[in-house]
Formats: sequence, C-alpha cells, structure tokens
Amino acid sequence: MLIHLVPRFLSCPVFGPHVQLIDLRIDSVGLLLRDRVDLATRRPMPNKRMAIGCSKRGRLARVGLLIDTLRPAKPFTVVYRWAVAAEQLIVHRVHYELLGAPDAYQVVSDKMATWPQRPIEHQDSIPTFVQPRLEATCLVPRDKVVNQRVGSNGLLLEREELFQIPLLDRGDWFKRLNESLGDRVPRLDDVVTCPLGTASQGIDPYPFAGGED
Repeated sequence: MLIHLVPRFLSCPVFGPHVQLIDLRIDSVGLLLRDRVDLATRRPMPNKRMAIGCSKRGRLARVGLLIDTLRPAKPFTVVYRWAVAAEQLIVHRVHYELLGAPDAYQVVSDKMATWPQRPIEHQDSIPTFVQPRLEATCLVPRDKVVNQRVGSNGLLLEREELFQIPLLDRGDWFKRLNESLGDRVPRLDDVVTCPLGTASQGIDPYPFAGGED
C-alpha cells in the first residue's frame, strides 16, 4: 500500500512560526522517520502559517511524503511529534480507518483534494477542518472529534483523532495529485520503503495519558 501523508501544524502569531516535526512513527509497519535524517519541515502551502512535514531530500518544499508499506492495505496509526519554539513538545496520534475494498486499490492519502469523490462520511466536511492537523492552542477543531490533553500553561500536549480515508486507484490518484499540487508533489524517487518488523516491538513510548496536566 502506498501512503501519502501530509503532517500539518498551523502556527499562530501568539506562539510564533517556529515549529518542527521531530519524528513520525507507524509501528505496524516498522517505520520511524526523524527530523534532519529523513524529515524536513517546510511551508509549501499558500497559507504560510501552515507548516508541512516532508522528505528531507531536495530543497523544494513539497506537500507531504510518500510511504510504501510493501503490504496489503489495512488500517494504521501514525504518531507525529512536533516541537514548538524548541520548547513545547506536542504528540499527535492519528488512527487512519480505510474505506473501500482493499484488494482492488493501492493508495491512501490524507489530502482530500486528491480524492475523486468524497465518501458519505465526508460529504459535508470542509477539508481544512477535518484533515489531521495540530496547533499550539487547545481549541477543539471544527467538524471533528478529538481526544486531547492540555498543559497547565493552556497549551496542547497531546491530540488523538480518527480519520477515515478511501482506498484509491494508483494511476487515477497520481493524476489528481499532480493536478492538485503541481511542482509541490512529493517525488516518487523519495518514496520511503518500510523495513520489516516493528519500530518498537508493539510498545508505544508515547501512550496517551488523557485529561489535563
């Protein structure tokens, strides 16, 4: 299964623009990517408040990154860790639920503009509000249900959410991806192939605590 992920962090004037994607983990396929080794945080979107995690390779800011699991499609969870102003650490855990027949499709993407049509679950959704993302404040995002933990300073420490994404035909999806992103498309040369085994032997080093700090 080919996965297109777009790690997103909406920065704000109060806490400044300095955010960094520290690492990204998918334990079920044995994947761990790290800042400065595999990842870079750039701003390829027209809205420059939106920081995006992408491949470290090359200098052009691209919208997300591509991961090949080398396995049949099945639900997965991604754990992102972001640093704000080199001080505040925020954990973002996203559970991706797959919609459709897994034996007939090859790609999933959490960028809704690349979908040929929206499933019933997202018919009335506004992509900006439902696509997985973080911000430093603890405001509950519109049009989504999240579980989150807030620190004593009022800043977000952790967020957990479920995002339903359709399984897509690879050829049709690549066409839509290029039409949507142009020269900001993640390069096929930069596809990350998942190693065998698991990154942490099934033990989550960032278990969700819940509640307030």
